[in-house]
Amino acid sequence: MEKIISGIQQMGIGIPNVHEAFDFYRRAFGVDVKVFEEAAEAGLMLPYTGNQPQSRHAILAMNLQGGGGFEIWQYVGRTPQPPKFNVKLGDLGIYICKIKSPDVAKAFKDFKAKGLNVISDLETAPNGKPHFYMKDPYNNIFEIVEGIRKACGKSFLIGVRLSPERFGMDLNEIKILAQNLIDSNLIDFLDISLWDCFKMPEDLKYHDKTLLDHFIGLNFKDVKLTVAGKISSGHDVHKILKNKVDFVTIGRSAILHHDFPKRVIENPNFKPEPLPVSKSYLKKEGLSNSFIEYMNRWPNFVQN
Repeated sequence: MEKIISGIQQMGIGIPNVHEAFDFYRRAFGVDVKVFEEAAEAGLMLPYTGNQPQSRHAILAMNLQGGGGFEIWQYVGRTPQPPKFNVKLGDLGIYICKIKSPDVAKAFKDFKAKGLNVISDLETAPNGKPHFYMKDPYNNIFEIVEGIRKACGKSFLIGVRLSPERFGMDLNEIKILAQNLIDSNLIDFLDISLWDCFKMPEDLKYHDKTLLDHFIGLNFKDVKLTVAGKISSGHDVHKILKNKVDFVTIGRSAILHHDFPKRVIENPNFKPEPLPVSKSYLKKEGLSNSFIEYMNRWPNFVQN
């Protein structure tokens, strides 16, 4: 089976000054949501740094409208060096980053008005869509192309998944982010991964209501809400749907029963197969051998 790249988590962008670059990308591309900032030795990058550990200062930032992240990467153990030649189309490597825009023509005018280094006219790409190129102050090249909504049409649903707590995240900050996403009018649904839809927040200062209730209280306007987290049975599904949730996201029970939605519709009290289950059972439900081996890492899921 042919492998297809369907998404990029983040794009590493090498620059000589991390804070100066972050300020530029924030103003030019709106990547103003800082996920992390860290100065450390890049031990995991040894295959790409000649097996020599390199110290670096990195900022991972995202645009609130979605897409991959900008990992702005500065060497601190040595002076970063640009290529010794002018990069051209046909050279080997990843050297042009695509940025999606809801309005390419408007972005072109805006970049020109801001005095950014636009290096091409607004042109029609081979796929018939408008695009143009620009360079940042460090000679990195960016191609501005049509965003998801224009490329896929109004019938294509766009959603964002958020985790609300733990791993350094503050529940109230995630609620503010969620409301900003709703207010942007750029998404169709918000998917909140609660880990457990029936639990209280981890942080005691938010124990005035359940974790789910914290999000139900947001003003969703026309945006749909879905949640995930220990929704296992028909009873769980109906209990969540009665709490102003538009649809549910199912994990384990959908792995155990490929037709879980149909079973719950037919029987509101449906209960999934008790764990652990055999490999032959999972194969019958449509899991590949690789997926079954992955599930074998989950405690008490696969019978050995």
